[in-house]
Amino acid sequence: MSKANYFELPNTVNEVLKGKNVKEAYARDNLVALVDNLAENEALLIKGKLIPDRFSNAKKFFRYGDELSLRIPKSKLEAIRRRLRPSMLLIDAFSKIPEQPIAAVSFFSLYDFSTLHRYTIDDVIQGVKIYGYSTRFAEIEIAEDKEFAKTKEMGSNIVVGVPSRTEKKPRREFTMQHIPMVDNHNKYLLWSVVEGNCFCEDKRYETSLKPKTPGHHPVNYCPHEVAAYIAIAARQRRKGNNVTAEVMPFPKVSPRLANFWKKLTTRVMIEPDRKRVLNKAERNILLADFVKEYGAKEAMFSRNAQYSDYRW
Repeated sequence: MSKANYFELPNTVNEVLKGKNVKEAYARDNLVALVDNLAENEALLIKGKLIPDRFSNAKKFFRYGDELSLRIPKSKLEAIRRRLRPSMLLIDAFSKIPEQPIAAVSFFSLYDFSTLHRYTIDDVIQGVKIYGYSTRFAEIEIAEDKEFAKTKEMGSNIVVGVPSRTEKKPRREFTMQHIPMVDNHNKYLLWSVVEGNCFCEDKRYETSLKPKTPGHHPVNYCPHEVAAYIAIAARQRRKGNNVTAEVMPFPKVSPRLANFWKKLTTRVMIEPDRKRVLNKAERNILLADFVKEYGAKEAMFSRNAQYSDYRW
């Protein structure tokens, strides 16, 4: 399968709505259920706005919008004592999603308690999609880190080559830093400082946003970095090491959540003033609403499904 067929999404009215039974709904309706229950020959047109009126555009929403913050411990010692895993914090946070739209999921570093790390649910799902592509068509390249002594304390710095999502574009080559690989107490801290230095379009967009607090730029994760982490964790698991997967900073994506995202990108349009496909901010709002509606179990647990089997 070509990259174009795998990654390109419809972006015109005809591509999304033509030949389908088009249902109409409003922002105040239960859009999650309406989208989730769309049949193959159905599409949904949302009348009105999903982004709150106080934000003039999606960029402002991502900069100033509410975030779902993971409740990290107050000290390194507490994190180690509790054997803290991100999945524990995510399940807790996903059970307490507020009524207002959510722009991103965020958490502070367990090393300095001031560096903010952020990702959108939409980017995590796109990362899973890239990883799925890599398992079938173009494997993610992973260079081994030989500095084991450093790895025990500070995690591994691993150079990766991740397929781009654009036809004829080269791989994205970058370094994933502080990847937990050793089964010691540091794994309960290192996940909170995992970082990649990819500089794709998504990353350039995120870094163009001014920080909420002057001088404190957050660490934003892009889909390529999510895909790289998943690939590194999968390689370690094949070697009998489950540490990297055990403390993955991102939520798992269930088949049902992946299918919901697919419907948002292929069979849903919005008409705030003119008909168009959903933008990333609007998708992310509805993805958070999905988690709020159905809970972490339906969103995060794959029931032994493999990402390589997902059909996008």
